[in-house]
Amino acid sequence: MKVIEIRRHAMRQKPKAHLSLEGIELAKFASARMGPYDRVITSRLPRSMETAVAMGFEGAEHLEELGDIPDDILEKLNWPNTLQAISEIIKTNKDCFQFARRQAKIWLNCIKDLPEESRILIISHGGIMELGVMGSICLDGSSVTIDAFGYCEGIRLEYESEKYVNFNPQLMPEERRLINSTQD
Repeated sequence: MKVIEIRRHAMRQKPKAHLSLEGIELAKFASARMGPYDRVITSRLPRSMETAVAMGFEGAEHLEELGDIPDDILEKLNWPNTLQAISEIIKTNKDCFQFARRQAKIWLNCIKDLPEESRILIISHGGIMELGVMGSICLDGSSVTIDAFGYCEGIRLEYESEKYVNFNPQLMPEERRLINSTQD
């Protein structure tokens, strides 16, 4: 079985591009319960790359597509939104559906050539993650009742022979759970 774990970056203070001290602290806290990974990949945005470093994963690879979402698609999601609501949106919105499937394919391509039992970590962004998750799992009829991912939260997707088989949310303990739609 191969595992892809997708996590949202830690927080920053807009309009600054870099993580706040609280974001660095949260990334360190989250990383104590994560890993090991055979490969770590982030978007090219500073908050994603810095989250990987704060988690202790220096030398991560970078993919532009993990941090790029058109404004009109993000607007259609009404993000932050639950995965269940996003599932309904992609059923009726062709652009959101195509973006979700593209993101899911990017993730799968990241682990495709690795041996069985490989584990990768992808650090991405709110909205993009939720679409990618639903692009990965919604077609199997799963009903997902998870809120938008907070900082450093995510999901673990399991694959057998490059076919999705299971998911496991990776949420922060309630005292550390931070969701703030005004900071991305």
